Amino acid sequence: MGSVASRSAVLRDVLRNARLRSFLVAWSGNNTAEWLSFIALSVYLYEKKGATAIGLLGAVRMGAAVAGIPFASALVDRHPRQRVLLGIHLARAAALGLAAVVLAADIDPWLVLILAAMSTFSGAPYRPADYAIMPTLARSPQELVAANVGTSAFEGLATLIGPGLAAGLLEVGRPSLALAVSAGICLASAVLTASVGREPSWRRVHRPKGWTPLREAAGGFRLLVREPHPRLLIGLMVAQGFVRGLLNVLLVVASLRLLHAGEAGVGFLNSGFGVGALVGGLAGVSLLRRRRLGDPFALGLVLWGAPLALFAAWPALGWGLVCMAAVGAGNSMVDIAGFTLLQRTVEDVVLGRVFAALEIVGSAGIGAGSLVAPAFVSGLGVRWALTTALGLPVLALLFRGALRAVDDETAVPERELELLSALPIFRPLAPTTLEKLATRLQPVSVEAGQEVVRKGDPGEHFYLIDSGEVDVIHEGVVAATLGAGQYLGEIALLHDVPRVATCIARGTARLFELDRDVFVSAVSGHEQTYANVEEVVAGRLDELERLPSAKRSRLRRR
Repeated sequence: MGSVASRSAVLRDVLRNARLRSFLVAWSGNNTAEWLSFIALSVYLYEKKGATAIGLLGAVRMGAAVAGIPFASALVDRHPRQRVLLGIHLARAAALGLAAVVLAADIDPWLVLILAAMSTFSGAPYRPADYAIMPTLARSPQELVAANVGTSAFEGLATLIGPGLAAGLLEVGRPSLALAVSAGICLASAVLTASVGREPSWRRVHRPKGWTPLREAAGGFRLLVREPHPRLLIGLMVAQGFVRGLLNVLLVVASLRLLHAGEAGVGFLNSGFGVGALVGGLAGVSLLRRRRLGDPFALGLVLWGAPLALFAAWPALGWGLVCMAAVGAGNSMVDIAGFTLLQRTVEDVVLGRVFAALEIVGSAGIGAGSLVAPAFVSGLGVRWALTTALGLPVLALLFRGALRAVDDETAVPERELELLSALPIFRPLAPTTLEKLATRLQPVSVEAGQEVVRKGDPGEHFYLIDSGEVDVIHEGVVAATLGAGQYLGEIALLHDVPRVATCIARGTARLFELDRDVFVSAVSGHEQTYANVEEVVAGRLDELERLPSAKRSRLRRR
């Protein structure tokens, strides 16, 4: 009971964090509008052009998302992410509002596809920006997982409200009314996002020479080529996206042909998904204290596939709602575990571009599923088409060992994390950044009288003292004696100059060293941390300049 209470307390703290809470509510609004508008457009196009038009809608939307992702990549790591999210809400509100006018005026249905593509194109940066901003707002590793749990729960709530609202609005009015309500929800989310203000400690990263949006987007893919673990996670998410694309079409056809539940049945089935996603998101609280998330990720894939085959075996509306709820729960598990693992394994400076890469290939997977779904229905029938989702449980079984290897890589050494977290210069860093730095620290043992660094040598490492003492020698004078929990070597790294002093172990000492590039990347990428370190550097340099040239005494203990 105590464990459950402590996990619930972390989730409550997330909701008390005004910035996180506002982004979560706006996230829910964005997803509610997405579901509401998609169902309204699907029903409208099915009535006008048949099942092929629904598949075309899915392909057009995903194609627009893929086209928009390079621009998303250009935005999410080089501009304040709060402003990116604000712009998205406003652009989507305009596109959906115009679509509502087109439907109300009964203009050519194919014009609706263009407006749907505009809405999706403008929304392309949303997920990368939202998931990249979360680590900068979370105050602890547990709160980051809790934020992802909240994200999944609020998405589940939106998946419940959006389709349910669509069912109600389609029952009493035309699809144009549902689109108008979607536009209003986007405007409300924009107001909420604007009230938050720019995220704290934003530090602009300047564009390199020869910069283009495509080269920026390629940064995420280059990392995936180099790093097998993020590549595995995203590959499995793409497989899930393919099944989701199938489901976008199959649920409409199943409701109308198998269940004879009419247009409202589409909304009800999607609401079942939303109920499961909401419950699964809330159940995700159990993951807060887990460092190992590979098995929950695999279980989510199983829940995405197996229930659809069970629905195909017994196509009844009540049973379909139960099966869709199980799929929704699996979706929450995949999101919470998968996104947290990506946030743990990818550096923050490129995290937005990696999520953008996920959006590109994930959207392509959904689009491919939407395109082949009509062919599956025609060649296999609706029921056999639903059973193709069993491919996901098979993949989960095949890659279970590889997912456990991802867990092994993200295991955080507690002592190293404790030392880093205690340093004031690093406290502004996101919890995931601290965790990544902790995994990069390498232990070094030095004997009494042994040099750690020598004046005039190039700076290659930052050092953190775990135990023992190190004398800082400048012009033959003991300028300071550093002990456990203190650090050295930052001046040469940040200013790109040779070592300004010699550091010698007073007795046997144990240190941790951090590679130059890793240290500089972490510090220079965060405005407050960079300012903190520069302040320390200025103080130490000033002290060395004021040091008497002949006096050999320890001036002070840091």
